[in-house]
Amino acid sequence: MHEKEGMGTLSTDKVQSLKYHFAISAALVARYCIEVGMPVSKYIIKMKLSTAKNMLLYSEYSIAEIAAVFAFSSQSHFTDVFHKFYGQTPLQCRMSVVNEMASSIKETSTVSMVSDGV
Repeated sequence: MHEKEGMGTLSTDKVQSLKYHFAISAALVARYCIEVGMPVSKYIIKMKLSTAKNMLLYSEYSIAEIAAVFAFSSQSHFTDVFHKFYGQTPLQCRMSVVNEMASSIKETSTVSMVSDGV
């Protein structure tokens, strides 16, 4: 299967990566990439990072474990790619949610104390 002229070929490794990580048809991804002019390799990274971000926000997996799940060569490589894509490191991303939750809990308890007359 070939992509748009000048965008390379969809290798067997990439097809397997798509099937394994995202359970979607490689033909569908290739068609989408042709439509938007995005190389399949960039699409794969985008999908990996999106799913990895969800894992950072909603799981207790370590950053190293998440990097390994998505086959990054190291936690450092994962951090570099994540930072380039999102403008923050995986740890900063995770901590921003923790800080939001702490702030929300603090606001809720303050409102509760005020309404209770404390």
